[in-house]
Amino acid sequence: MNAILGPTGSGKSSLLDILAGRKDHQGLIGQVLIDGQPQMQDFKYRVGYVVQDDMVSGTLTVRENLAFSANVRLPRNVSSEDKIAIVDRVIVQLGLEKCADSRVGTETSRGVSGGERKRTNIGMELVLSPTVLFLDEPTTGLANLVTAAYCVAMLVFTGYLLDVTTTINFLAWIKWVSIFRYASNAITINEFTNLKLCQTNDTSICLINGEDILKDQKIDYLTKWDLWANFVALGVMTLIYFALTYVQLLRMRKMK
Repeated sequence: MNAILGPTGSGKSSLLDILAGRKDHQGLIGQVLIDGQPQMQDFKYRVGYVVQDDMVSGTLTVRENLAFSANVRLPRNVSSEDKIAIVDRVIVQLGLEKCADSRVGTETSRGVSGGERKRTNIGMELVLSPTVLFLDEPTTGLANLVTAAYCVAMLVFTGYLLDVTTTINFLAWIKWVSIFRYASNAITINEFTNLKLCQTNDTSICLINGEDILKDQKIDYLTKWDLWANFVALGVMTLIYFALTYVQLLRMRKMK
């Protein structure tokens, strides 16, 4: 396995197209050698190429997408039984047995996961049994899922979706690294300190005090520092994120 690494716009996809024989060589300098020999004229028909954008049909199942690719692209002398066997083999190779008969899904209908969708896209090339397989950014879209999972975890342990007082001990530490938690605590302290919720019929009967809500949420509020500690934490975490972003930009500049 060989990987081509580089920042956005550095020409990774263009180089991959040239290596796979998908790009016109006019205006290009140099030659592509395969095991030290010039590239064959039919080389692009011997290799598989997985493009960056998924080419699967969302209304078909995983198995149907693979079968469609096999029926359209395999030679006519390959029997239907052999095509079915090839599809079954690819499904096993890619670990798609559990979702083989599930629809891939579209923007409006739920389907398989992002990883399963990407593997289905790869499988549509593997049914051809290519000698070389080129993949253009095969992890595109998967990083977004990781980011989404991180944000959801931060929201859950902030108290929006889960009562943090009921969190099991070995997960309780997550709330201390949640930027949402500090923002929520600062707003809650500011809004509920010295707040009394009373009836509107000019009586002195108050149903609940703001401090009671803060106590139920186990939020420290007795001193001014309890409020400002959240702003300090937000500032520190913001600086950390900016520092990580700056380091990433420096790495990208060095790679150029």
